[in-house]
Amino acid sequence: MDASLKMVHDVNLGPMGWLDYHLWEFEAGDRRDGLPDPDWPDDSLFAAKNTKLKTQAFASSSIPVT
Repeated sequence: MDASLKMVHDVNLGPMGWLDYHLWEFEAGDRRDGLPDPDWPDDSLFAAKNTKLKTQAFASSSIPVT
């Protein structure tokens, strides 16, 4: 549970056979965490590398990935 949401994303890449070339985000409640794009600033998107899974695990019964 000390893993960041960025680490969770990275762990999911391998089994799915995906390459890390896309923007992504996790949503829990009204909060969005993901990979900020410097070319498309979004003040409502938090950097997933700074958000711990344990912070979001209980904010919602599910954490959809988009």
